[in-house]
Amino acid sequence: MSDRDVEPATDAEPGARPGVANLLDALRVRGLAVQGFAGGAMVAVAVYFVFVVLKGAANPLRYLVLGFVLAVALGLFFTTVLVLVRTYRLVRRLD
Repeated sequence: MSDRDVEPATDAEPGARPGVANLLDALRVRGLAVQGFAGGAMVAVAVYFVFVVLKGAANPLRYLVLGFVLAVALGLFFTTVLVLVRTYRLVRRLD
């Protein structure tokens, strides 16, 4: 999405925050979130496979919930790191 696609807020839109929308677009947060959560899901699947499937856990269904929590936590962590790296690169480019 380019800068031209974002419409400026008017007084009729009290909840509009075009500055935040422009910041999120500049940082490409949505795309980085997809990458971060995909990475978190892949790591969680790998951990589940290694520690539950290969070890032959007695009740592997219980570990699915833990796998989901791990995937979400890692997704948030990876997204945060990716956004911080993108922010750092943008700031360095502006200097």
